[in-house]
Amino acid sequence: MTEDRRTEEVSPVREILKPDASDAHFGVVIAVMASAVIGWMAGAGPALFILGISGCPFLIILICQLAMKRPFRTATRRAYLYTFGIFQWF
Repeated sequence: MTEDRRTEEVSPVREILKPDASDAHFGVVIAVMASAVIGWMAGAGPALFILGISGCPFLIILICQLAMKRPFRTATRRAYLYTFGIFQWF
């Protein structure tokens, strides 16, 4: 199997699973709104915990991207998309 043929076969799957910026923006809105509702109902401590749950994976992915010698802007964009872009499946 040639490299071009393999790329053509994987391409539709990647397009379906690849998160984009609109999905990531939606994910951030959900995280912030969930934190606001929890903060309103239970106080600041649980609200900050919810934000920490969404912030820790972002930092871990960002550190991994920077460790792979990616430029900071590219690493930040990828970390943002991979952390909050998962909401495309909901």
